[in-house]
Amino acid sequence: MTEEEEKLFREFIRTNETLKSFYKKGSGQSEAAKKLQDLYFFANSYYENELYPCYVKETQCLRPKETQIHMMDMARLHSVQQGLEPNAFIQHLEKRWIEFMEYYVHILSSPEIEGHSLIQAVDDEIDFYNNNLSNYNKLPAEFVGNDIEYYNGQNENPYKNLYIYCLFQYVSYFLATKLPTFSVEKFTGIETLKVYKAKHIITLKNVAEAYALIDNTTVDKAYERLKKQFQKYSFFDGCKNENGEYHFRDIMEPLAFYEIYRKKDTFPSDHTNFMIHHVYCKLIEFAIDGKIDSISALKKYHSFFEDAYKELVKTIHISDAKFSTYLDILLGTAGRISLRLVAPKEDVDMMI
Repeated sequence: MTEEEEKLFREFIRTNETLKSFYKKGSGQSEAAKKLQDLYFFANSYYENELYPCYVKETQCLRPKETQIHMMDMARLHSVQQGLEPNAFIQHLEKRWIEFMEYYVHILSSPEIEGHSLIQAVDDEIDFYNNNLSNYNKLPAEFVGNDIEYYNGQNENPYKNLYIYCLFQYVSYFLATKLPTFSVEKFTGIETLKVYKAKHIITLKNVAEAYALIDNTTVDKAYERLKKQFQKYSFFDGCKNENGEYHFRDIMEPLAFYEIYRKKDTFPSDHTNFMIHHVYCKLIEFAIDGKIDSISALKKYHSFFEDAYKELVKTIHISDAKFSTYLDILLGTAGRISLRLVAPKEDVDMMI
């Protein structure tokens, strides 16, 4: 340990804290964001007041251009770069998530148009991300063999290390992947409900009949469960006629609602309602239309995205700029897939 690292370690011991207790989800998002901001200023203050003067001394015998390069390298390695300032970074990431979900809805609205396959688009975009990941870790040809210090997670600023750890924890806790989880098997056999898709008015009894066809239960049991659940929430109050009877517009929405809210840990929220309207309804419609391949393609994309996202936010051997770049490329895959459904790959590559 350096003297500063030992000082930091002793403070953790004194307050009986660990990294997990120091920065945890249970403290709340606003409190976590405040601690993140404090750590950012502390990390850069330590660099400016303690490390920077030492690096300046190291340049006394260097030429001006060499001095400039050395000081830029020291700032890159040992301070937190401006691109990871917490407020700006979090706002940027939240904005990208909104864009991501908009493109994701576009994908669901048009899984295959004019022969452009969702399956092929997903496979190509997974390769696109992995190739970018590989290429970003390679030095440009002109730098190969030169004495360039590549960032490997090691630096002389313990407060930067603590900040980066807490930033990744914040992303993991509060900006985690928002893609729906589902199994492809859950949607097999739903083609039998095609007869209900043609109906203009769907009653609660119709929903119970449909559910009984795809689940091992009777119509009466399904009806009682559905009635009890729909009475518990006000989601479908606007679908009642003058006699208080449910009249749904289609079979997808009540089935999607029931499947979501039958889980004990589901609570009403704008995000949950968004998922019902724009995601699960579409997945059920795919299944009724026999588009299981499209559901499989989405599942593959989800698995890739979640694995890549988790891998990204837990790594420490990555420079500040590359971390932001990887996130942007990963979140951008939804937009590329959306465009791939209406245009060939070479056209999308030219646009993005």
